[in-house]
Amino acid sequence: ISILRQPVPSEYSMYFNNGVGIYRENYISLVDWIYKYIVFYCASRKATTRGTYLSILYRDIQPYFGEFPLILINFDILQSYINYLSSPAARHQDDPDTGYPGLNPKSIRNIICIVRGAIRKAVYPPLNILSRDPTIGLDLPRIITPKIRVMSEEEMLAFIREMRRERLCMAMFISLFTGIRMGELLALDWTDLDEQKQRLKIDKNLERVQVFDDPSKKTELVLQ
Repeated sequence: ISILRQPVPSEYSMYFNNGVGIYRENYISLVDWIYKYIVFYCASRKATTRGTYLSILYRDIQPYFGEFPLILINFDILQSYINYLSSPAARHQDDPDTGYPGLNPKSIRNIICIVRGAIRKAVYPPLNILSRDPTIGLDLPRIITPKIRVMSEEEMLAFIREMRRERLCMAMFISLFTGIRMGELLALDWTDLDEQKQRLKIDKNLERVQVFDDPSKKTELVLQ
């Protein structure tokens, strides 16, 4: 699927194929560098955020770049990657139909945001692995913001009437009238409710994240 699916140049191959060879940061592959960036340099970010980053790495970045060396990455290669992501070849079998030939612009920007963050970490001091930033000036697809339709007063009243029949109607009411996210709603407990002041404290989030370091399970619930 990629012109990068070619053998690593001979002068770099020893650093990928010789397990007992001398490891040098300069010859690390782009994929391995992004992995290190996520696990090591993004360690302070939420577990759900890092889980999303790793999912994108394995799903959208690794199949294209393979073992291509970080130090050979340049502007043209990255722009070709963006063009690939915009093509039908980048779509996955389980992707919903978004009306775009390839991935939707927001997904592409999220992928490039991770790639750019990792590359810039390699460019600037104290690492200085790359002499220049090849991400400057990349042409990214434009995001078209869809129009948001708001329910009319009649629709809102009909919705409320239907909600009263549901076992979880209170959760639906809280979501409807506060705009709370699903993960925040699921993380609520009775200590978050101040009946005297009539306030609801929202400071936690419950999300299911992918697990990459435990073969016994694919996902786990994280409260943060």
